[in-house]
Amino acid sequence: MNKQPRPAQQILNEIASGRLMAELTTTFVEAKEAVNLHGKKAIVTMTIEIAPYKKGTVHLVDEPFVITAGIDTKFPKKDHEATLFFEDEEGNLTRNQTRQRDLGLGVADIKEAKSNE
Repeated sequence: MNKQPRPAQQILNEIASGRLMAELTTTFVEAKEAVNLHGKKAIVTMTIEIAPYKKGTVHLVDEPFVITAGIDTKFPKKDHEATLFFEDEEGNLTRNQTRQRDLGLGVADIKEAKSNE
């Protein structure tokens, strides 16, 4: 007799009374939103562990399996803000480029600029 394996989707739907697949559905939505927001990939990993039932004081006619499953995520995050610094003659970090002269630019006074026209 050739037995057909039971579809995995049916088994997954029964793990944790359906809560695993509900969590996976929610995780897909959250992952998509994180990808849209940050423009980077998200990783969703579902781990399924199948172990033999540990025999205790209860003897069962059929030996069951214990299935444990969980979902792990790695969502993209906002990049940290970067600031450029330069090294001065003493080797210290500074925001000013010490080998470039200052142009002495500033904000112009609009009233003064109009009166000079």
